Amino acid sequence: MASFISVSETAAATACKKRSSALREIPRLTAIIVVTACSILGAWKYVLKLSPEVDLYTYAAHKKISYARKLDEQGPAKIVLCGGSSCAFGVNTDAMQKTFDLPVVNFGMHAGMGAPVLVGLALKYTKPRDTLIVSLEPHLLFMSFDWPALGDQISYALKQPDLCEGGPLHLPRKGALGIFLTMRPGAQNMLLFLPRELSHLGVIYPKSSFSASGWQSFDGHVQPKPSVIPTVLSADGQTLLAKVVGYCRQNNIRVAYAIPWLYCDAAQMPHYQSMFSKYLYQVNRYMPVLRDPTMGIDTDPEDFGDGNNHLRPRGATRRGEQLARLIMQWKTWNPDELAAYAD
Repeated sequence: MASFISVSETAAATACKKRSSALREIPRLTAIIVVTACSILGAWKYVLKLSPEVDLYTYAAHKKISYARKLDEQGPAKIVLCGGSSCAFGVNTDAMQKTFDLPVVNFGMHAGMGAPVLVGLALKYTKPRDTLIVSLEPHLLFMSFDWPALGDQISYALKQPDLCEGGPLHLPRKGALGIFLTMRPGAQNMLLFLPRELSHLGVIYPKSSFSASGWQSFDGHVQPKPSVIPTVLSADGQTLLAKVVGYCRQNNIRVAYAIPWLYCDAAQMPHYQSMFSKYLYQVNRYMPVLRDPTMGIDTDPEDFGDGNNHLRPRGATRRGEQLARLIMQWKTWNPDELAAYAD
């Protein structure tokens, strides 16, 4: 009997110790959960409210949206340009308006937002009878569309989360945790923008670099490196172009692709003509391509600012005036012409 009592007492003591240990773990687990939740919420608050990069491009988007609405009030139809920073810097829409009296808005943003967000944002403010000029950087149509952090962050900062799926295009996204993982400060924010902000230096481009029509100007100059572009499109790129064309046909929107002007070495002109024509041939299978005689090849390094696809005002003005003529004439490449250059 004594032995039985001793065993029972030992078991009870052991159970009591386990309960005490478990009770002691509760505050620690609670603290971990609270700290984790606060960290996530803090990161999201920084991204949506304090990140200089998100703040800059959210400001730019609001400015472009406001101008698009203003043009809608003034006339029956407008021209909408869409793309990444090569579109934002590369087309002087102010000059297009002044010289040719064209109602045009430049929705060029940042290629890091990803093609679905860039196109979705522009499409949301493109109305029936408008003209949409898609001027995405070639590499965007070569990549698969996963979860571009900057695009997701700006979509939520704009309170338009549907842009993450291309807005009206409803493109499928991959990975259940994608949006959860992208709503965080990136390494570029922490290592570049945050120290500049703490030093009161601001971000690289000021908000004043955006004109009323959405054109972004920068007149510095760094010797550009020659461009290299893909000559094939990813499956996602093909799907995007096809869906854009389908949406535009359904909504009475005229659409065409216009390749951005990129810096190329004049000594290798035949090589670049072959490369660029092969790329445009692929795009032309899904979307009409404006018949730009340059095929996007610019051999003057002085036209470029801080990269091989960021035109300075002198180059952007020439590009804008040429694009205006192409839109008014509405001449597009045919496959045979592009194939002849590719040979």
